[in-house]
Amino acid sequence: MKKDIFIGLSIEDGYRITKALGKGAIGSVYLAVREGEIADQRAVKFIHPRDERDGWQNEINKVTRLGPRPEIVRYIASGNTPIGDVKYRWIAWDYVNGQSLRSIIDSNRLTLPILADVINCVLAVLHACRNVNVQHADLHAGNILVADPDPNDLNPDERRIYVTDFGYLTPSHGKESLDDYVGFVQIIREGLKGLDFHSLDGEGRVVFSAIKRRLIPDLLENNPTEGEHVRNPKAIHQRFKAELQTKRAIDTLENKNIGDYLAAELLGDRYDEWHALFVPQFIAAEKLLARNITILTGLRGCGKTTIFRRITALYDKHLGPSGIPGTDTYTGFYLNARSIAEAFPWLPQDRVPEARQQVIHYFHVCWILEVVRWIKEEYRGKTYQPTWLVSFFREYFPDKLIVTDSNHLTSHIQAYFVSELERARLQSRYRSQPWELSALDFLEKFVELLEINMPTALGRPFYFFLDDYSTPLLNASTQQILNAAVFRRSSKVIFKVATESIESIELTGLNGKALEQEDDFSFIDLATEVILQDPSANADLLTQLLGPRLARHKVLANLKLKLGDILGESPYSNAELGRQLRKAKGKTSVKYYGLNFFCSLWSSNVREIISLFSEMISTVEDSLGTELGKLKRPLISKEHQDKAVRNAGARLRNLLIAATDPTTHVHDPVAATRAYGEHLQRICDSFAEIAKHELLTKDSKNETGLFPKQARRIEVTDVTNDLPPTIEKYYRGLLRYGVFIRDWRGKSSRGKAVPRLWFRSLFIPHYKLTFSRRDSVKMSWSEFCNFLEDPKHFAEHWKRKKADDNSDDLFET
Repeated sequence: MKKDIFIGLSIEDGYRITKALGKGAIGSVYLAVREGEIADQRAVKFIHPRDERDGWQNEINKVTRLGPRPEIVRYIASGNTPIGDVKYRWIAWDYVNGQSLRSIIDSNRLTLPILADVINCVLAVLHACRNVNVQHADLHAGNILVADPDPNDLNPDERRIYVTDFGYLTPSHGKESLDDYVGFVQIIREGLKGLDFHSLDGEGRVVFSAIKRRLIPDLLENNPTEGEHVRNPKAIHQRFKAELQTKRAIDTLENKNIGDYLAAELLGDRYDEWHALFVPQFIAAEKLLARNITILTGLRGCGKTTIFRRITALYDKHLGPSGIPGTDTYTGFYLNARSIAEAFPWLPQDRVPEARQQVIHYFHVCWILEVVRWIKEEYRGKTYQPTWLVSFFREYFPDKLIVTDSNHLTSHIQAYFVSELERARLQSRYRSQPWELSALDFLEKFVELLEINMPTALGRPFYFFLDDYSTPLLNASTQQILNAAVFRRSSKVIFKVATESIESIELTGLNGKALEQEDDFSFIDLATEVILQDPSANADLLTQLLGPRLARHKVLANLKLKLGDILGESPYSNAELGRQLRKAKGKTSVKYYGLNFFCSLWSSNVREIISLFSEMISTVEDSLGTELGKLKRPLISKEHQDKAVRNAGARLRNLLIAATDPTTHVHDPVAATRAYGEHLQRICDSFAEIAKHELLTKDSKNETGLFPKQARRIEVTDVTNDLPPTIEKYYRGLLRYGVFIRDWRGKSSRGKAVPRLWFRSLFIPHYKLTFSRRDSVKMSWSEFCNFLEDPKHFAEHWKRKKADDNSDDLFET
């Protein structure tokens, strides 16, 4: 056996290396012991000069910046020691006598209490990291230590958790590192896989469900407009604790609320709640269900996930037909792209060739599991099993797929492909090897088999609903690989892709071909559809959406009130609102209230509108009686409504401060602190300032009467060039975070401006504008670029020059 060159080595202060502890990516870790009068132990990492990376000191600097923390292994000293002709770098740390979380998971010894302790520890570390603007940058189960029980502790059975081995990469390196939140979710998911939900007691099931339904989605959320909890570990922890308390409550009518289940993920498999809350209507249903590859966008919370889940074969099996016209003409399956993002959190562009087959293979395995879940339900209670399915998969895995019980074929297939997911996910590196399911036409072969053997699928196309297909959650390199399968033309396999905006999807297909709207996909933006749809149709749909919510309320459920009874009628038309605002000269005396104004706030974000409605109801809950005749009309006063809607717009504006540049793939917590978000706020404020100036000083040109000009959209008159990179980042941010909504009638090509941009409806009361769709602020191409680059200065020039200058271009030379 080759002698270990480090064993027996002495380093400074009398420490001697006694045994190896482990090996990492750039070094090996050993136990160093000092004997004698002042005995001590340390963990020492040795790094060969060839493995020493530029910036190796960052691992130490991060820990020292965080200061002494009970959850972080303490740095002690570093130096160099020669061995032969080689001078090794060494770094000494406190020695933790224990095991890595990775070894505990791999040996099936992880319990839910240990996982809960790990969660609390890592959240505490991430909170500290956020406060001093550092990232761990290499957070995985191997870098979390679980100490052995210490008999010297007051509680000798307690096992302390430590985070160690911070990554050397920082944003200044310009390289992609493992995102801390994505890495944390990987750790949690690996832990949950080894736990049997059905073997847990009642409290354990509550914790397990809260981790899955609340904690993981919160950790993966990266859009700051979703709330103050985004990338805020302290707030995430508070929400997690609140979720635990909620789940512990008895689920009776008294504990059901209007604002329950604001995300489809929180509904999970509660099919009774799906029955109660789902409304079989949604905007642009006919377009979505047409036999075309489709990209569906909309503001966060617009219901894309709810729609996609509900119109699948599996949910039809559990709940019966959805009742939506056209859903009986195909067989549908659902997959959330988060599962792919978690499997491949890191994929630099230069690794795409070697990762391609592995990623496609994993993608197909995900779909197999979704389809098999449906097949399992179709065969439930039958005396025969789908032996044809085993025969098909054995063509791909002749020696691996083993079935020992022919009465439970689908369970065996599911178990095998769950293990295949684990094999195919990113481990320490990408594996350039033959992967069985990496052919782009695999799904076509699979659905041909389904059509032959599943009578309900005969003669129908198969729709694959792919949700959350958005950067930066799913990195651009992974999207480039998957697009070859997703945008592949087929008469049987048709993808429906949901993403935040056209700016959050990488429109590059096979061999680098640019994907074009109409040629390669049809495009639907729910926010634009809402804005352009007749207001009465929007009001009808919102009334239907809120109806089941009202039925959950402990008092309102028995009163049978209509939405108009609760909100009253809006006092003005948009034209009259414009006159009142001009008369008030922008003061707050004009109130926004009533059914029409409330419905006009909707820009497709269902979650936003339900949350706002629930908030307004909460202001009058204490005064609600049970006798219909004693209730005030409207139930919610105009003052309460006005305050709530203004505050909602102000909150959204304030959340923009945390926005990050969507054009960069490297998250820099220092650079992201304020500057980018503040610029988006200035754009938002400046457009409102321009629109307010137009309303107060100009009349509409497309009416015979004298109506104040009501401009809530920008029209760019001569879009001819690509946006410069310095400006594109702001344009893309405005769309991604929903400040403006791009008109789908402009061609959807990533990175290019479209002629029409609508100001988000939720901002209207906050800035004291109107909801009218009549007028626009017209800008030339150069004006638009200047507006994005220097919005405050542009607004000042606009007000000063447009008052007495008919020039088409404020900045023409």
